[in-house]
Amino acid sequence: DVPDVKNNGVLEVQMAVSRDGVEWSRIRKPYVPTGPVGEVDSASIYFYTGMLIKETEILQYYWGSSYTHGGLDTYAKWEGINKNAICLLSQRIDGFMSLDAAYTGGMLLTKPFVFDGDRLILNLNTSGTGTARAALLDEHGQEIPGYALEDCDRIKGNFINKTVSWQGESSVAALSGKAVRLKLVMNNTKLFSLRFERG
Repeated sequence: DVPDVKNNGVLEVQMAVSRDGVEWSRIRKPYVPTGPVGEVDSASIYFYTGMLIKETEILQYYWGSSYTHGGLDTYAKWEGINKNAICLLSQRIDGFMSLDAAYTGGMLLTKPFVFDGDRLILNLNTSGTGTARAALLDEHGQEIPGYALEDCDRIKGNFINKTVSWQGESSVAALSGKAVRLKLVMNNTKLFSLRFERG
């Protein structure tokens, strides 16, 4: 047990998000949990400022310690010296959160929007047993011919940049600038992000 000392305890990193920089929501689930007892980051984690953005991943540095926030060596020593280290965290691009579909299935239907581009790109992981399909609908919710769910080529795998295709065709240029809705039907899948690109 962590001793009951004022201002002492295990320190994890949580995330706060905002769309406008004024109203914030704090996510209580740890963004980066502490490591197992005995590891260098088992009791405290402090993040350094900034992120290194690469094409497929985000890199962040943090300082880890086996000391708790109150400075107590609660968990472990390594050869008589308290463990402290600068650590590097790597996560997939846009991997902060995901929309998760259960094994039994789930569906996402967007509000009408207008896009600029000629390809729909998904960042998702269907796991070993999942699949995903997409459809483009008009603003009233009717499937657009050529972009129907049954025409979508099955998506299966772990992709950072997966171009969606319908019967082998991926161009959505004909719909660029028009109001559409996107429908995704998935099972056992994590959807991290979607975007339209010109390519």
